Amino acid sequence: WHLSSRQRALRNALLPSSSMSSAMAEDISKLPSDICNADSEAEIDESMSLPVLLCCSGHPVEKLKVHLKRHQGLMNARRCNICSAPIHRHESHWRCTHHCDYNVCSTCFWAHWRSSLVGASEFDTPRGTRQASLLRAAPPQLRGCGLYASIAERWHLDVPHAMGAVIHRVRNVPGYASESHLSVCVEIVDDQLACFAKAQTHVVTSSQVAVWDRVLSFPSDEPSSRGAPSWQGSPEGSQDSSTSWGSVDDSCSDTPPLEKWVVEKTSVRFTLYEIRTVRSMRSLGSCLVPLGDLLRKPFSSWMLFDSLGDAALCAVPPHLPCELDVSVVEESIPRCWPSVAVPRADDDRAYPKHAFVMTRGTRGDVQPFIALARGLAEQQGWMVTICTEWRWKSLVEAHNDVTHGCICFRCSGGDTEAHLHSAGAQLLLRSKSDVLQMVCLSHSEELCFPSAPVFVHHVQEMEQSGHPVDVVIFGLTVISLALLVSERCRKPLLGFILQPSIIPSRDETWSAVAPLGKIIGNSLTSHETLRVMKELVEHNPLARWSIGALRRAFGLGPLDTWEALRKHNIPLIIPMQAGTFSRPSDWWDSIELTDFIFLSAQSKTRSSPPSIGALPGDEAAGVQVVNGIAVNAIATRDGSAVDGWRRTLHLALGSDLACFLSNAREHRARVCLVTFSSMPVSRRVVLQCITKMVEECRFDLRLIYVGRREDGPVELEARASDLAAQGRFLEMERTDFGMLFPEVDCFVVHGGLGTTVEALRSRKPVCVTGPLLLDQRFWGMVCFQQGVGPEPIHIDSFRNSCVDFVNDAVDPLDPRGWRQRARTLKWSSGGVDGDGVTVNVDRVASLVRNGLRPVQAQT
Repeated sequence: WHLSSRQRALRNALLPSSSMSSAMAEDISKLPSDICNADSEAEIDESMSLPVLLCCSGHPVEKLKVHLKRHQGLMNARRCNICSAPIHRHESHWRCTHHCDYNVCSTCFWAHWRSSLVGASEFDTPRGTRQASLLRAAPPQLRGCGLYASIAERWHLDVPHAMGAVIHRVRNVPGYASESHLSVCVEIVDDQLACFAKAQTHVVTSSQVAVWDRVLSFPSDEPSSRGAPSWQGSPEGSQDSSTSWGSVDDSCSDTPPLEKWVVEKTSVRFTLYEIRTVRSMRSLGSCLVPLGDLLRKPFSSWMLFDSLGDAALCAVPPHLPCELDVSVVEESIPRCWPSVAVPRADDDRAYPKHAFVMTRGTRGDVQPFIALARGLAEQQGWMVTICTEWRWKSLVEAHNDVTHGCICFRCSGGDTEAHLHSAGAQLLLRSKSDVLQMVCLSHSEELCFPSAPVFVHHVQEMEQSGHPVDVVIFGLTVISLALLVSERCRKPLLGFILQPSIIPSRDETWSAVAPLGKIIGNSLTSHETLRVMKELVEHNPLARWSIGALRRAFGLGPLDTWEALRKHNIPLIIPMQAGTFSRPSDWWDSIELTDFIFLSAQSKTRSSPPSIGALPGDEAAGVQVVNGIAVNAIATRDGSAVDGWRRTLHLALGSDLACFLSNAREHRARVCLVTFSSMPVSRRVVLQCITKMVEECRFDLRLIYVGRREDGPVELEARASDLAAQGRFLEMERTDFGMLFPEVDCFVVHGGLGTTVEALRSRKPVCVTGPLLLDQRFWGMVCFQQGVGPEPIHIDSFRNSCVDFVNDAVDPLDPRGWRQRARTLKWSSGGVDGDGVTVNVDRVASLVRNGLRPVQAQT
């Protein structure tokens, strides 16, 4: 602690009866108020004496050099003038502001400031004047550390503050070089992914594990005045070692104060870079973490993903996923942030069983597993970990509010919906070829191969925790990977198969893909053809990942997937009622059909039975008819019940949709629902079908479309807008299908399991159209064979028959018999409001209690 000559001159100028020059007066005007208002020379000395790091010429060392330029350091190597350690070209260091030949490495620079903060915290000065001056003079990169925040809070100092994030280490670094120069960039983004704060660590040289232990600060009130570095800092090590900090990039200059950050709409993007040259770096992986999730735990690990959405994997077998260990400096968290940001302890309760559910796919592929998980937790008290794609994290966590048991989320990597928007997928979606459908089916598991090391890693990690896995439950797209997990980790298996057509059989009537029409014979869609195609795809030696290479990486020998399932008699539960389709004769005994399962709040919120359009003869049969609706005799609606039901609809569906339905019923109009879920369908084709159905239907038809909102042709958009203005058309991005479906008179769906069976359970006519991928054809044929709708038809051809469908579906005379047939079918053991969860949960629990064995490892 000392006064420089300039500081002594300023101090003397502040004393009474002192004369000063204009330059001196300008310098004094920039001093903090606690110095200018000091009462004595001692207080002035105390406020102005700062631990400034000076070069040999007495100049302050406060200029950051991120890295050497291309022409620098070629003749003479740079060394730290304090510790004499060499400073490499890509390493950040500090110099004086007057360009003296004086260099300080980041380690020494931050060690100096850390010792200064420790010293300041030990002094008890009046009003904290010395501490205030120190914190104001400290580099902005320092404001996120815990010691800085503690000093400011202890003396109630009004000084600039920041949120601190600690970058600890990266494990299983991806890449192929033995050693790489690595750096981590942290960006704070809003809900539109616009960056408003950014910082980056210094560069370390490492192979598989890179350690930084770096505090990155995000100032709240002003950008850094010391430059805008691309990467910077120095390692921290233990608590006794020197700490280092990064700074905010000036490219994100519109940084709002911490107090104005909306935690629920703010996320943190972490990106791992490989620094190749001074001006070139390559992204090895990144992840986007909601700020609230980052603040819930004092220490957390996050998986990094590549540009395709798959997990970034280490190049060294067994190719474990790359993970970043980070934490938030708790002292730097503003008190005004919501309680969600308060760290909380992990759940240490004991559970009778722990089920690890592994699945990947679209929303419809994941929802039944969430419904099963809720049942296992609520009814059996199990802990259930759902390992699926990051896209569905919010969906899983939205349904983990169970009173018994526990539901957790683990990320598998991958993004199926992103693949659906690729050029190859778009070609497949527009094609009606059965051959392309078989090609798609043969690649269904191959797309999930990068998730194999992730599944194994999660199961092995849980083995070291207090909740080891007791059973692995798998879906269609990860069957081969589930066998690998069972062999490697010695865990029993249980399949939950939503697409029964994938299970092979030699029966002539059983096809892997239901052919449309009679263009192609059964031989090209048989399971023998599929077996050959999958063999070529999954064992391709030129592919980046193949099932054979993955098994060898984990020390396992070759294995035939379906032969192993049959040999070990692995149970496969199909959540469908018996009689939905003809069971092949050569399936093994442990393949069981249970009941359809739904993820819906319908059974909790419905206060009256669903509405079913009345048919001729209903009144004579004693069925009460209200406004053209046949009311269930079990709970007849009176006036108060109708009013209460309308209030329920308003709460569940929103005012726009509830008013649309109410207006349709008042005018005795029929309601049709069109939805293609997550399937990408051309906006032009959708609008052509919708406008044609509403305008040309013989009856008063009101239509609801639930799906993505995109810009279509101007003429079609104008026609749709006119229909919406007339109250005949309503478009929504999402809604509660469980509450909406019973209020609809007919359906046009894409053929997914959940949506189709939910429509069938509403006992109304159903038409399956869309891209008709894989099992969507299967469910289209089920609807046709059960007599509740026409044959499945591709969306490009549907515009020619869409009006015929709605005319026949809403006609009170029911000319095709669809409505009458739909009302007689039973699609759930619990009736219209049953969700099928209990039946499936009881069967899963029974199988686990009776004992399941893991697949014997093939070495």
